[in-house]
Amino acid sequence: MKVVDFFKKLALAGYKKILTVLLAIALFLFETQWQEIFRGFSVTPNFLLMLVVFVGFLAGKNCGMILGFFTGLLLDVSMGIAPGVHAAMFVCLAWVCGFMKEYIYEGHVLSVFLTVGVGDFLYNFLFYIFYFLLNGKLNLLYYMKTVILPETVLTMALTLICYPLFYTLHRKLKREKKELISDTMIGSDAS
Repeated sequence: MKVVDFFKKLALAGYKKILTVLLAIALFLFETQWQEIFRGFSVTPNFLLMLVVFVGFLAGKNCGMILGFFTGLLLDVSMGIAPGVHAAMFVCLAWVCGFMKEYIYEGHVLSVFLTVGVGDFLYNFLFYIFYFLLNGKLNLLYYMKTVILPETVLTMALTLICYPLFYTLHRKLKREKKELISDTMIGSDAS
């Protein structure tokens, strides 16, 4: 019986955090290998941006900002660019999503869809400014046509598929956590 209590306490302690970290690592690996897996696509959807938006909407700005900071640093390190650029962009986006959480129903797919679209567009536009425009590459229309718009459309399309799944998983885990809390309290009363 003590082993069961240990696992219940472990589950209460942060299984959602562990799942979020594992999901972030899996999405990072999938995002970095997208071109190898799907050779026909010239752009890669921004899975980590989607995850930061989802967590910001569902768990609040603090969780979203922490996730955004670490996934952004992971992207910075993997791309070999100045550390903090992606992290700052993801933290700002998570803050906005966490702020919107107070005013928008979390199951509202259209709000998340539009936030991912605007966030991805701004993310790519800022990326263009920091890494192309400041280096003297002035062809914004080419970058807009070949990278920004296709990636934004692909990321938004995948949001329509991924968010309902993520939201369903979030609600299920939330329900199970409530059941574990009530079982633990009942179990401690019986002791």
